[in-house]
Amino acid sequence: MIVNTVISLVDVCMSEEIKKLQHQVDAIAQSIAPVKVVLVLRSDDFRRIKWSAMELLARREHSVKELKAKLIKRYPEGFADIQQCLIDLQSASLQSDARFCEAYVSMRSKKGFGPLRISEELRNRGVADALLYKEIFDGRYDWFEVATTIWQKKFKGIQARDLKEKAKQIRFLHYRGFGYDYIGHLV
Repeated sequence: MIVNTVISLVDVCMSEEIKKLQHQVDAIAQSIAPVKVVLVLRSDDFRRIKWSAMELLARREHSVKELKAKLIKRYPEGFADIQQCLIDLQSASLQSDARFCEAYVSMRSKKGFGPLRISEELRNRGVADALLYKEIFDGRYDWFEVATTIWQKKFKGIQARDLKEKAKQIRFLHYRGFGYDYIGHLV
């Protein structure tokens, strides 16, 4: 009985506190522009969105397009907050398409993919052409060596004996993203 009385007293006190706070918020809302009230009410959502974005970026680099798509999937109603969050992350250098591009080209070249395939994948991820061409063709990667390594691994360094085998090797290297200039030297 005493416990129930204490709980009901706490409930009454809490509801009166909430009413006072609501009254204060209403008074403030009348004195300032409604847009500012909306921003104050949405700041908690913005923090959640920014936290989610930072968790995603902590795992690996993301392009702006990838990050935006993942955040919209998680928070479909927070488009404006997502836009502002992406701007903040870029201005704080927490998200960078250049870093993403560098990491992605390094990862895919180590897996044996060529410049044509990597550049197409980066375009699909929203990286600007100028940025991806700078990263792929800056001379840091020896694409002929990458093509040779993957060709030797797949075909044991054995030249094609007939047209069928040659076509198979050409298709493989082309699928991996190497142009005919690289393929012509190997096959």
